[in-house]
Amino acid sequence: MKLSFDMEALRAAIELMPPDKLGQFNLQYTPTNIDPIDIELGEGKVVELKDVDTDSGLLSYKGRQVLLYIQDVGTSVTAALNNPEKSGPKYHVADCAKLKGMRTQGLFERYVVTNDVSGEFLITGTHYIDGRDVEGKAKLKVCKSCIRALNYQGYGTGDRACKESVFENFDMARFFATYSSFFPHMPKRKAEDTRKEFTDDWGKLSAKYKVEHKYCCEQCGVDLNRHKLHYHVHHINGVKHDNTLTNLIGVCSDCLSKERTAKEAYIMHDVRQLIATLRREQGLTNDLDCWDDVFEMTDPAVHGVLHHCQKAQVKMPEPGYDVQNANHEIVSMLELAWPRRKFGIGIASRDIALANENGWYAISVHEFLSDAKKAFTCIG
Repeated sequence: MKLSFDMEALRAAIELMPPDKLGQFNLQYTPTNIDPIDIELGEGKVVELKDVDTDSGLLSYKGRQVLLYIQDVGTSVTAALNNPEKSGPKYHVADCAKLKGMRTQGLFERYVVTNDVSGEFLITGTHYIDGRDVEGKAKLKVCKSCIRALNYQGYGTGDRACKESVFENFDMARFFATYSSFFPHMPKRKAEDTRKEFTDDWGKLSAKYKVEHKYCCEQCGVDLNRHKLHYHVHHINGVKHDNTLTNLIGVCSDCLSKERTAKEAYIMHDVRQLIATLRREQGLTNDLDCWDDVFEMTDPAVHGVLHHCQKAQVKMPEPGYDVQNANHEIVSMLELAWPRRKFGIGIASRDIALANENGWYAISVHEFLSDAKKAFTCIG
């Protein structure tokens, strides 16, 4: 398909800001270098369970968040394709009790790991009557033990209605975005996913909106005037050509990732920590009134911890807390902290280690979720 570009607006901008020296501009396409492992994971890669890293409680392969499932289901393949919800294998997103049990028993089945968030999985096998090869794609369901272990969206601590809602509405893109802080590499979008549905004047309209709202997040209130890259104008209903003002909201990167219709907002940990620092410096985390406020001000990767704390009715933590050394220098940030107890929860292993070196007792999200009762004794 031939594309045409109207360069008049660009030329007009150049005339307003004449450069000292004219440069050269071309639209020649330069292919982006994609790591082969990202291509493999997008298509699905056969591995053994021992090759998957589970240190964080999540599943990781070469620094990428992944899910895993058994692709070859033998003679059950026909039933799985006909009724995947009932007869299909469940896919795993965490180091759940079932996976731990298999490792303990020395059962290392061959799994397929992938970071494809489409929800469709290739399953294979043989026909139960004539033995012919059968394969097809099926919409499988997530393992309940996995989301219980993570207390994802409060699944582990919620009532029956909560559990049913979380399970039935589970979305892989949303799940990956929730835990993006744990991983140095983000899932790569497929080419067709990058096609935007914005109107032609979206660039001008969104720029005007940002200026009018002074780069202040309309959700948490953080001022991003000095970090404008992390301020976004979002379509509330997810329809990118609906530019009515009531459908627009200006949000920081962290709040964007929590928007219901922004499922693939993968935010790096350093960006979330920057926003947490700004919120604290601007006094936005002082005297939070309720648990909803704490959820709003924290990395979604620690929300499973917060759901536990809320149900246990412990003292609310301070979000994005800076740990200082004896010279009052900031050495670490903990996502959740109880300063009077010098206890906190961190995501980055370096932050946890430095906090512990400076008189704190800091643990990981995985450690908390593995023994919440023990953690509660530290909170008091």
